[in-house]
Amino acid sequence: MLNFLRAEIWRYFRRPAGKVLMILSLGLPAALNVFVRLCSIWWEADGGTPYTLSVSGSIGIVAMPYAGIFLLMAIADAAFADENRRGTLRNTISAGISRGMVYFGKIAAGLLLSGLHLAGAWAAFFVSGFLLLPADWGTLRANIREGALIILLVLPLWLGVFGILYLLYFSFRNGMAASLAAAAGSVVFLTGIAFLQHPIAEWIFQRQLLTWFLAFPLEILILEESPLDVLRMSWMVGGGHFLICTAAGGLLFCRREIR
Repeated sequence: MLNFLRAEIWRYFRRPAGKVLMILSLGLPAALNVFVRLCSIWWEADGGTPYTLSVSGSIGIVAMPYAGIFLLMAIADAAFADENRRGTLRNTISAGISRGMVYFGKIAAGLLLSGLHLAGAWAAFFVSGFLLLPADWGTLRANIREGALIILLVLPLWLGVFGILYLLYFSFRNGMAASLAAAAGSVVFLTGIAFLQHPIAEWIFQRQLLTWFLAFPLEILILEESPLDVLRMSWMVGGGHFLICTAAGGLLFCRREIR
């Protein structure tokens, strides 16, 4: 398994898409600090108080869940590399690697790569921030605590979307068709259950909204509801999606004919 993971990560960074996504993961947080620094210079010229790193932190906390979901989808797509359409899965299995190792190894490699991108983004943010902006330590510590809570909230939701994407990538021969199916399926499903006037339908709607659009937990935080309840629900929903989709995808892949 370790050799398989090393090979997957090596192939990912050999691909142009892998390099571009890592550059974006490192560059976008740094660009945010550059933007705040430029705004601070203009603001100071008008006699205003200089912006601190906590200003960037506040913007990053709001943007991170939504930027992260799009980056995660791009990482999953680049890591899988449309192997169904290209026929390389057949070559891998013909080389004697079991289907279970291929399926779960690819998911594990995608998770490792996603974690690497997330760690790189935070490192780039703090390194560039401390170089470009003064630190208001009291407010910054509060931002860090809030950012950690947001990560705990959205991490299981990212996992849920990750599991859904890999289920579709392994099921469809074309990666673009899998992505379109994920987008269209979520919209159709949410629209359909939104018309059902039933408590169960409302419960499903809220949790699907939570998984795909990340809107529900942030709204609750804004309304100052219990973060612990939101955190518990996030892990139940996101973790449930990930486990169910991973198990279903593994069973389907082991039973499907590879061409």
